[in-house]
Amino acid sequence: QFLYFIGFLREADMSTEDAPCTLIVHYDGTSPATKDLKEALEKGDVVTKTETLKTIIKLQLNGEPQGHFIMSVIKYCVPVENHTLKKLCIYFWECVDKMDDEGKPLPEIILLCSFLRNDLQHANEYVRGVTLRFLCKVRERDVLEPLVSAVVPNLKHGDAYVRRNAVLAVHSIYARYSNLIPDGPEFVEQMLVEEKDVSTRRHGLNFLFACAQERAVRLLVAVRDSGEEHGEAFQLCLVDTARQLIAAHPYDRGNYLPLIMSALHSKSPSVLYQCAVTLLTIASSPTAITNAANTLTQLLTTHSDANAKLIVLDRLVEMKDRYLRVLQDNLMDVLRALSSAGPDLRRRIVDFAVDLVCARNIESFTVAMKKELVRSQTDEIGDSDAQQEYRHQLVKAIHTAVIRHMDLAPQVVPILLDYVCEAGASSYQVIQFLREVAFAKPDLQDLIFDRLVMMIPMVGSSQVLRTILWLFSALCKSATSIVALVTAIREALNPLPLAPEIKEGGNRDDHGPSTISSTVVREDGTYVTNVVLVDKKKEVERTDLVGLRAMLVSGDFFLASSLGNTLAKLVVQMHHHHGHHDMRNAVQDTCIDIIDAIVTFGTSGLTPVPLDVDNHERLMTSLTVIKNPKNDFLRNFVQESVEAYDAVRKHEAQQRKKEAKQKEAKGNAAIMAALDGADGEATEVIMGDVDQPMTFTQ
Repeated sequence: QFLYFIGFLREADMSTEDAPCTLIVHYDGTSPATKDLKEALEKGDVVTKTETLKTIIKLQLNGEPQGHFIMSVIKYCVPVENHTLKKLCIYFWECVDKMDDEGKPLPEIILLCSFLRNDLQHANEYVRGVTLRFLCKVRERDVLEPLVSAVVPNLKHGDAYVRRNAVLAVHSIYARYSNLIPDGPEFVEQMLVEEKDVSTRRHGLNFLFACAQERAVRLLVAVRDSGEEHGEAFQLCLVDTARQLIAAHPYDRGNYLPLIMSALHSKSPSVLYQCAVTLLTIASSPTAITNAANTLTQLLTTHSDANAKLIVLDRLVEMKDRYLRVLQDNLMDVLRALSSAGPDLRRRIVDFAVDLVCARNIESFTVAMKKELVRSQTDEIGDSDAQQEYRHQLVKAIHTAVIRHMDLAPQVVPILLDYVCEAGASSYQVIQFLREVAFAKPDLQDLIFDRLVMMIPMVGSSQVLRTILWLFSALCKSATSIVALVTAIREALNPLPLAPEIKEGGNRDDHGPSTISSTVVREDGTYVTNVVLVDKKKEVERTDLVGLRAMLVSGDFFLASSLGNTLAKLVVQMHHHHGHHDMRNAVQDTCIDIIDAIVTFGTSGLTPVPLDVDNHERLMTSLTVIKNPKNDFLRNFVQESVEAYDAVRKHEAQQRKKEAKQKEAKGNAAIMAALDGADGEATEVIMGDVDQPMTFTQ
C-alpha cells in the first residue's frame, strides 16, 4: 500500500515540467536525526533499510531536501538484491533533486547512471522493467544521455514486460530529446512487425502516431490487410488512431474506415461501442450509420451491465434526432432489451421506442407491447407496485403510438379493455385512449360501449368512472342502448335507498331497522316529506360494495353530480326519439329515483362527507332537466358538447400528424445529406463532437 501511495505522489510530483510539487505526508513521530538515518542505511539489515528509505522519501515529499543521502543510498541500498528496496530506490531517485543550484548534475549522478545502466542490463526482468519505467519520468538530459544505448536493446528482450516498458522509455526520451535517439521510431516499427503482446503493440502504435505518423499509417495499413484477430487493448488503440487520422485528414478516410468496420466483428463490448461512436463521429455514409446503429442496439440487447446499457441508450437517443429513419428499422431489436432490463431502463427504453414508431413498424410494436402487458403480470417484473407502474408505462406507450396510427386500434382495444378496472394510473390512461378511439373509429363504439356497461360495478377509480359516464352520454344514440345503460346503472346501485356501510364489529343496537326522512319540492311548489325504512343489518351483511355504489356511499358526490349530468343527457336524447313512449317514461322514472335517492342520502346526515352546495345544485339541475326534457335547446346543447370534444380531438390529431411529418422530413434530409456527401443545406444545425471533421467544397 505504501508503494502504491508513493507512486501516486510521484505522479503528482512529476506532473509539471517547471518545478516539483511537494506534498505534506503525515507520519508519526518527529523528524529523525540525519545521523540516525545515515547509520541505519549503513549498518541496518534489509528491513531496517527499507523503513529508513521510506522515512527519507516522506521527508523529501514534505519539502525537506534529502540530497545528502544520495551517496548513502547508492553505496548501501542500490547494490542490495531486494525488489522492494529496489522499488523504493527508484522512488527516491524520482523525487530527490539531481541538479545543483546552477542546473548542472550532481557528481553523484554519474555514479547513479552507472548503477542504472547495470539495472537496464540486469538478468531479472522485473529490475529491467522498473528501471525502464523510471526513465519515463526522468527529465534531465545528462542522466538520460549515457543510458540510451542500454535502453534500445531492451526492445528485443524475450519478456513482454520488459519490451512494453522499453517502448514507453523510448517514447519518453524521443519526445523530450529526439536527437538522443533519432532512430527510435524505426526501432519501434521494426519491433512491432513481429510483436505479439497486445499492450506492447498499443504503446508502440501510440508512439508512432505521436512522433512519426507516416510509420503509424504504414502499420495501420498492414494491420488492415492482414485480417488477423487482435486483442482488445490494441483494437481500441487502432480505432482511436484511425479516428484521429481521419479528423486530421478527412479526404483520406477511405483508407481508415475499413479498419474501423473490421473492428465491428470484435467480441469485446468496449471495442464495439468505441467503433460505433467513432463511426457516428467521422462517417456520413448510410452503411456506416446503419452499422453503428446495429452495433449499439446489439450492445443494448446483449450486454449484462445496466450502467453500460444506459450509456448505450443515451447514444441511441442522441442519434434519434439525426438518423430517425435508420433507428426505426431497429425498433424490434430495441424492444428485445426489455426482457433483461431494470425499472429505470425499461421506462427509458419504452419512451425511446415510442418515438421510433412509424407506419412500417407500428404493427410489430403493438404485438410486442401486448406480450409485455402479459409479462407485466408475472413476478419477473417485481412486486405489485412495480408491475402496476410498468403496465402504466406500456399502456401510455400504446396510447401514444396507436393514436398516431388509428388503423391498428381494433387489434389493441380488446386487450386494453381488460385494464379499465385495474387500480392505479394505468386505468385512466386506458379510458382516455378508449375515448379517443371511440370518436376516431365509430365502428368500435358498440364494442367499447358493451364492455364498459359490463364494467360499471367493477371500476375502482372515481376519475375513470366519471370519464366512462361522460363517454356513455356521448355514445348512447339509440333508445335500446339508453334503456340498457340506465338499467345497468340502476342494478349497480342496488339496493336502494343508499345507506352508509357499517363495518362488522359495530354496535348491535345500530343493526336494527331505522327511518330516513327527506323533504322534496314538487313541480307545483308543494312540499312532501318522504320517510324511508332502512334495514342497517342488511347493509352490514353486504360486504362486497364495489364500483359505483361503493363510491357514492363513501361520500363521492362529485361522481354523483357527474352521474346526474349523464342521466339528464340520456333522458334528453331519449325523449327526442319518435315512438317508444313507455320506454321513455320508464327511463325517466328510473333516473328520477336514482337522483332522488342520492340527494336523500346526501342530506340525511349519515354520510361520511356531507353533500356540498355545489354538487347539490348540480344534482337538482339535473333533476329539473330530467323532469322537463322536451326542449330543443337541451338537445342541441348535448350534441354541441360532444362536437366540441371531437373538434379538440381532431385538432390534436392534426398537430400530431404535422409533427410526425416534420420528424420524417428531418430524418430523410439527414440521410439525403449523407448520400450527397453532406454537400446540401442542412435543415437544422447539428452540434457534433469537437474532433468531428468538417468538409469544405469549392
